[in-house]
Parts: sequence; structure tokens; C-alpha cells
Amino acid sequence: MTALTRHDQALFETTRRVLAEVVNEGLVRAKVEVTAPEGPGTLCLLSPQDVSWVKVGVTPGTVIEMKEDRVVSVIRPESLQPPVIVGETGNQELDPGAIFAVLSALLKDVADGTVLEAIVRELRNSATNQGSTRLRLGGYICEVGTGIDKWPSESPSMTPQIVVYVLCWG
Repeated sequence: MTALTRHDQALFETTRRVLAEVVNEGLVRAKVEVTAPEGPGTLCLLSPQDVSWVKVGVTPGTVIEMKEDRVVSVIRPESLQPPVIVGETGNQELDPGAIFAVLSALLKDVADGTVLEAIVRELRNSATNQGSTRLRLGGYICEVGTGIDKWPSESPSMTPQIVVYVLCWG
């Protein structure tokens, strides 16, 4: 699995949800390619001419049901892993807006260009908002996933409201 920065993790979190959703909703056709027996697979989102437009890794051990060389089971976002390869060029991309822009060529009969452009903007915004949440308490930076027992007890700005906010919304 590719090591990602926090920003790239946020981008990919949105990207894998988008990829799973367009397959699950039947907006694009998909198949799974396996290069080695018992090896990891690659989910390929296909054009109407069966050309792979987007490829994304599948977590080893994930079961994806196929029928007539097409995915028929539900794709779970957590079963997808980087890298995401776009087009025939083999360029890697994590930005969900850029990936959806490529896929939007397949969706022209579903929505007009203005709607598709708005979706691209919103996907980029969503990925940006998924960046790490940090709360500065005194000189200590508390991040999501940091146990409250690790936070400094002498922090003057530590109130029950902040604790609840970070635990519930952070």
C-alpha cells in the first residue's frame, strides 16, 4: 500500500467513496482484474467501449462478485486502496474532482455539464474539508484519534465543551 500524506489521505477518502458510489449506482460499468492468482485485484471503471478509464487497487481478501466479466456486488469504499490510475496515460490521481471530471464524460446523458461541474467543485471542497482536525491547547496540538488521556491536564482552555466537541465532531 502506498504511504500517503494527511492531505492525500483526505483526498483518497473522498475519491474512494466516489468510485464506489458510481459503480454501486450503476453509473459506470466495472470489472476486477487480477494479475496473479490470490494476488490483489484492480477495480477498473470502464467506458462504453470497455476501455479502462479509472483503475484503483482492491484490498487483498476483498470479495467482489462478478457476472459476465462485470461487477454485480456492492463495492465498499474501505475495500479500495491507492493508487488510482486515470486514463490510458497511467497517471496517478487522488483528487476526487479530477477523477470525477474524467468520469463525467460517461455521465453526459445523466446530467448536463453545469451540474457535473458543480459536482466536481463540491468533491474538491469535500476532500479539502476532510483534512486533519487539530485543536491547539496551550502549546500542545491535539489531533483526532489522540486519546484524551494524552492531552495536557494543565491546559487552561480545556473545558468539558471542548472535550465533547472534539470527541463527537472532531
